[in-house]
Amino acid sequence: MNCPAILAALIMAAPAVAQDAVTWPGQNGGFTMTLRPVGEGAHIASFDVRNQLTPMGTPETATLTLGPLNVGVVVAHRAGSEPDTVALRVPKGFVAIPATLDLQEGEAGTISIFILADMVMG
Repeated sequence: MNCPAILAALIMAAPAVAQDAVTWPGQNGGFTMTLRPVGEGAHIASFDVRNQLTPMGTPETATLTLGPLNVGVVVAHRAGSEPDTVALRVPKGFVAIPATLDLQEGEAGTISIFILADMVMG
């Protein structure tokens, strides 16, 4: 049984739910994270993040849910002009590329989530 493939099918069939986005309060709309379905072969989801100045300590954690896929997020907020680091924790059978992002204040980035067994390494 290919559990990641079954999970991917459920993700694509599931409607977006409230836990697929998180906003932490701060300047310019705060620190925002969204998990969205993609469905392009092994690439099943994308995690979008925008780093805005927040009054938070370090580290902060959240869980985003898209259908049956639960993705853990750890954000290390750094002081001043130091970039903040966002790291994803995906379930077994999946891979996040890149696994971490370093973002300056006001910067945005995307992490792609793939089914590991369906990836073709070249």
